[in-house]
Amino acid sequence: MEDERNPPEAFSVLKEELRSYEPDLLTRPFLVALSKSDLVLEGTEQDAQVKEWRAELTQLSGLEHIPLVSGVSGQGLEGLLDQIIAELDSPPSGIAKDEVAETKAFLAWVRDNHFTFLGYRGYRLERKGDQDYSKIDEKSGLGVLRNVLPESIKRTKTPSPVSGRARPRMTALTGRFSAPA
Repeated sequence: MEDERNPPEAFSVLKEELRSYEPDLLTRPFLVALSKSDLVLEGTEQDAQVKEWRAELTQLSGLEHIPLVSGVSGQGLEGLLDQIIAELDSPPSGIAKDEVAETKAFLAWVRDNHFTFLGYRGYRLERKGDQDYSKIDEKSGLGVLRNVLPESIKRTKTPSPVSGRARPRMTALTGRFSAPA
């Protein structure tokens, strides 16, 4: 696989970062999925590695199932959305019922192919003096956000409205919504 990181290791690191940053987040419901499943051919060494990672992640997370998903082929995404929608049947306390209902309806709408992913770009917050600034992760761009344009760089020259404590990693997603057929 192109990405040589170890997902169970990355999951453990993420849990430790959450424990240090905001321990309350560890008490909230979560799902874990392995992406780029389109790159794994059944019966190969990679397939054996993915099975091993799934077993380790199941043990580390306490979850019964670790789905395989692919943003390229769409494999597993419908099931993952269904799993998220099902989790919202028992939402965390403090979330308004109408907000949960709206979120479930939106996710069902996305699952039913009314959303086209157009692009993604990762950002990092960097502290300069007493201000936070967004720095573009230039290797993260996908789709229409693949190339970093001068206008994008210009926007990173002004302080970010997002505080570093509030959002350790920002992500920009863009998409096109279509009306139901």
